[in-house]
Amino acid sequence: MLDLAMLVRLIGLIRSWVEGLGSSGWPLIQGTISSARAVVQQEGIPPRQHWVAEFAYSYTVEGEYYAGYYLRSPYHDEDAAWRVAQGWDGQRVMVRYHPQRHETSRLLLGDQLEGRIGNLPGEYFEC
Repeated sequence: MLDLAMLVRLIGLIRSWVEGLGSSGWPLIQGTISSARAVVQQEGIPPRQHWVAEFAYSYTVEGEYYAGYYLRSPYHDEDAAWRVAQGWDGQRVMVRYHPQRHETSRLLLGDQLEGRIGNLPGEYFEC
């Protein structure tokens, strides 16, 4: 039987997958991770706390600056989320942006050179 935390994670994964379906045909441009950190989130009723690796990124379309956020899966502790985010400040990423609404963007794993955003669990990034 699924517990609440697993159910929340499953719903998040399904939502990300559905959002990615429509954006895979959007234009692709190179962007930059402006910050990568561990942040705490609360979800559900009653509120449950978990950690995520948050990646803030920026990109430019037709001379205009835009920014967005990408969140990596929930983690049980700050250290695990931090290890995933560690060393990604300043890294290049490929960004999909909406053709008419350039402020709407997505980072899709399949577009990334290494097929991922952030370090793998337990992996450290050498700066």
